[in-house]
Amino acid sequence: MPTRAETPSDFARFVGEVAAEAGFPPERIVLGGDHLGPHAWQGESAGAAMAKARDLVRHWKKYYRGDEADLRYARKYSYSDRARCYWPHPGVQGAPARLVSNLSGAPIPLPLLSQHLPAQYAAVREGRIRNEPAGLIHDKITEVLDPYAFACGMSPNNPTSWERRL
Repeated sequence: MPTRAETPSDFARFVGEVAAEAGFPPERIVLGGDHLGPHAWQGESAGAAMAKARDLVRHWKKYYRGDEADLRYARKYSYSDRARCYWPHPGVQGAPARLVSNLSGAPIPLPLLSQHLPAQYAAVREGRIRNEPAGLIHDKITEVLDPYAFACGMSPNNPTSWERRL
């Protein structure tokens, strides 16, 4: 089992070994998460990835308080919306297209959808959307925006709704 002291490369190697034992194709493995450093820096040591995260601190420092230990913890395990800080970084620009490409080779296993995208899993099972990246992404965005649209008096049934504008 991986330990906290392992590098992102060590973790990726471990996941690859488990996948090989299970007969899972290595090209279908998708790794991510801030605890490994941004995906664009996954081949670097944890220290190098964290140094790059510290370099981007100007974008999010005002949202975090505490000593260096608290800030390090926040850089590793903060809310996912901090990802917006990385979007303009040149090394991150191609990541969404790579992710969609990696996910397009075959349908995503239903147990994985059930665990991470439960509403989209139900929609796939009910035949409302296809088990392919574009449909899953669009449906998840719609799910996230629905409460905001409702709060603004908009709905998907309204001809001027936000969804029709997408």
